Amino acid sequence: RMESEAQLEELQSQLQSAAIQLSNISQALQEAREQTDPDYEALLEQARQEVARTQPVRRSRSGPPAMFSNPDMTRSLAQAGVVLYSDYLDSLGIGSAARETIEDALINYADSRYQMMGQLLSGELTQEQAAAMFGPDALLSNLSNVLTEEQSSLLDDYDLIVREEALRELYSNSLPNSGGSLSGATQDLVLDVLMDEMFSEANNYGAIVAADGSMTTAVADRRLAFDRARTRLQDDLDGTQLSQYDQFVESQSNGVNVVLDVIPDENGQTSIRNMRVSVDNLPN
Repeated sequence: RMESEAQLEELQSQLQSAAIQLSNISQALQEAREQTDPDYEALLEQARQEVARTQPVRRSRSGPPAMFSNPDMTRSLAQAGVVLYSDYLDSLGIGSAARETIEDALINYADSRYQMMGQLLSGELTQEQAAAMFGPDALLSNLSNVLTEEQSSLLDDYDLIVREEALRELYSNSLPNSGGSLSGATQDLVLDVLMDEMFSEANNYGAIVAADGSMTTAVADRRLAFDRARTRLQDDLDGTQLSQYDQFVESQSNGVNVVLDVIPDENGQTSIRNMRVSVDNLPN
């Protein structure tokens, strides 16, 4: 018994020592993170707050948000947003080094896109530059040097789903504002048809610029997509529901939704921050 008690005391002492070591390691890791990038969380929160405050852009008054010209902010948003592609990266079944290479490329592209967003909205980009950075093929083009053909195909499909889900959520929040006649299965049908048309080839797969690199042309293409969706829905909706749909389309016609930040939260839901750009202030 005395021998057992001695062993127990020794084990308790070892456990206490291990707990102290674990605490020291945790503290060291936290300090290392802060030393590596002490302003990361603050910058990210500052960027998100600015996005949340953003109103429809009127270049005659204030111009695009200042965050687009702040490289620390754009980098922070790009780093936070890469988590959206975790499932895609997991599906590739690649090693940690290859995964990190693709993650870095995704972050670099998103960072450049954020920084060039201000130039796009200010009319400083040519239509060729706009199409290259904001067209439907921009992501794959910018990652072509790090992806295989199969990985590119998977990313193309995955990115389309991410963008479609973001727009679907925005529209699902906006539809009820035009009335209460569209709900349940009927609202799901409307959203299904809208997503089908918004991300069709005729609408340049939902890009914020048209095939010619113009935001103005993209608005016109989007209006045609709304019209095509209405034609497809008119036999399934009654007069009141069609009227609500028309009011929704009208409310969407005065601006362009520019999705800036799509970040999954701890519950698996996505937090979307978007900016409304007035159609009266589009650069081209």
